[in-house]
Amino acid sequence: HIRKSDLVGRLGGEEFAALLPETESKGAVYVAKKIINSVNKSVVNFSDKTISYSVSIGISVRSENNPIGIDELISQADKALYSAKKTGKNKLVLFS
Repeated sequence: HIRKSDLVGRLGGEEFAALLPETESKGAVYVAKKIINSVNKSVVNFSDKTISYSVSIGISVRSENNPIGIDELISQADKALYSAKKTGKNKLVLFS
């Protein structure tokens, strides 16, 4: 669900980041919803069991109105992620 210009990587543990250059919050939310929908349709088969799973996503946006560095961008996204986890999981939260 990402473009060739986007960058995805593992931050550590079970946390991943996707950098979407020149993407406003509306576009980031659109991509996050596509990821959530795909994950919700996915299952893992293990030892004769079917395991479903979910994803929580935190979004932070850098813009002319919010000219922050990469460390702050990740920190804001992390805060939004933990808000998503605290308020029901399997959802996205846009940092504000």
